[in-house]
Amino acid sequence: METYVIHNPKIWEHLGDISFYNYNYYRNPETGEILLEECDDDVCCSYYVIEGNTKRYVGTCYWDEVQWGESEEDVKLYEY
Repeated sequence: METYVIHNPKIWEHLGDISFYNYNYYRNPETGEILLEECDDDVCCSYYVIEGNTKRYVGTCYWDEVQWGESEEDVKLYEY
């Protein structure tokens, strides 16, 4: 699996109408790509690209590494 990078989290839109508790959806308005962020109650979040009715795992990171709507700094996800 190649390393997945979330580019410029600041521009990603939170899809609040379909997100809940530790399952948040984000959409890149430039590419249309949708990511699902599944977080546990401790410190880790796993990320999946949504492709139609399926999700494809792309990596994991600590919950505070991705600053949605705030930071333009790219985030490289870890493969676990």
